[in-house]
Amino acid sequence: MPMKVVIAGAGVAGPAVAFWLAKQDHECTVIERFPSLRAAGLQVDLRNEAIEVVRRMGLLQTIRDRSVPEMGTIIVDSQGQENIVQRKIDHECESGVQGKTSKYEIMRRDLIDILYDTTKDLVTYRFGLSISHYRNIDASDEEGDADKVEITLSDGSKETFDLLIAADGQGSRIRKQMFFYKPEEDQSRWLGIFSAYYTLPRRAYDTSFCRMYHATERRLAMTRWHKEDMGQVYLMAMNNAEHFRRALDRDVASQKDAFAAVFKGMGWQEERILHALTDAEDFYADEMLQRRSTVWSRGRVVLLGDSAYCSSPIAGVGTSMALIGAYVLAGELAIHGEKNVAAALASYDVVMRPLVNQSQRLPKRSLQGWFPLSTWSIKRLHVKEWVKSKGKGAQPWAKKVHDQRWILPDYPEMCWRSKSSVWGSLPSTARSSSTDGSRPQSFWSPCAYSAASSVTDDIWLPSLALQAENGVEKAVEDWPLARELAFSKCSNCVRRVDILPSQKE
Repeated sequence: MPMKVVIAGAGVAGPAVAFWLAKQDHECTVIERFPSLRAAGLQVDLRNEAIEVVRRMGLLQTIRDRSVPEMGTIIVDSQGQENIVQRKIDHECESGVQGKTSKYEIMRRDLIDILYDTTKDLVTYRFGLSISHYRNIDASDEEGDADKVEITLSDGSKETFDLLIAADGQGSRIRKQMFFYKPEEDQSRWLGIFSAYYTLPRRAYDTSFCRMYHATERRLAMTRWHKEDMGQVYLMAMNNAEHFRRALDRDVASQKDAFAAVFKGMGWQEERILHALTDAEDFYADEMLQRRSTVWSRGRVVLLGDSAYCSSPIAGVGTSMALIGAYVLAGELAIHGEKNVAAALASYDVVMRPLVNQSQRLPKRSLQGWFPLSTWSIKRLHVKEWVKSKGKGAQPWAKKVHDQRWILPDYPEMCWRSKSSVWGSLPSTARSSSTDGSRPQSFWSPCAYSAASSVTDDIWLPSLALQAENGVEKAVEDWPLARELAFSKCSNCVRRVDILPSQKE
């Protein structure tokens, strides 16, 4: 029987989990406290298994079409010298690495628009409302399991649902209520890094690179360009903690004054950046935070995305974690069914916890390394990064995809590909099944798909790096001339393609 599910937050995680649940015929309602979709947002990227999740949603090409044309990352000195350049890796997936600039860079608001447009006909969106209180009801045993959850909305009305998913960000009000009586379970930590973001008019000499500038006293400034006439400034500081915290408790003008005072005398494009700071109408500032806790659910309420496991913006994986978490949560609910929601939420925790722990490894000393204190420390960092940038390609800088040992699960219960026209058009050799009695898991990276395929979002081929690691003979690139099965053990997803004759010498 379909469930009634209410989701708090229409950012990335909320519409993403609504997408998967609606495909299972659950009745989903998304509550968003803003009067419409939020237009503001930073540049985000998709990394590692999130790319595969988006492909399974059928949205990968749509995201490519709206991606930001950032060419790479440059570290500059106080004179603007650009001696350290890391270009975007065009074939990052096949090489097993991803650079600082991903192939899948997109503005957050564009990604939210894509998710909303995909789900608006399947999901009910209610804007201008928020959930001010919830209550688990119909407790069936001493451990506090519940059959329903009652929510109180900001307009005073009350409604009952089978499940409440809190996808309302790191400042989640639902999270605060969940840990109100058990604060020891909330292990969140402030990182002592203060950041501000706002738009910056583009000039003729601003090429499509992210530029990163280190100033003394643990200050960092970046510029990124997502439009022909507009870009964004990122200011980060790992100092003056009390000064910033007092300002963050006040109005926007006080926050601007605090950042202007700290970044005065930084060098590089100081005058331009601070002038834009004064005039910015979309200024946003905050202290970087990691959300940690021993549990992510209680009764019929579960945390998702930043409300559960925000890694902080400096980790650069928040959007990916939201998409992966939405997929896993929906998958576990599909496996266990509406009669065993408690087991599904517990399994969601078990599956996601290792990946979350990995994404939140940000040692203080490592963070300080990217926020040098002195001129000498900056020079030492730049020499180190210059040497790395001269390595083979950009691999010394890059994030190795196959180092991520967490494995994206397969959920055949959520697969609708057997009903698709694309599936029916494939040759029979591409539709054979291979299943076993065990719970399926994906042992293949999402990256080595064929650009020549006419159904690139529906064909998944194993990554070359993981093929070699598992002793699988290397596959050629062009579909359908591959040697082995794709990763999925779902009977609707597995494809066996034409087998090439052995090429013996």
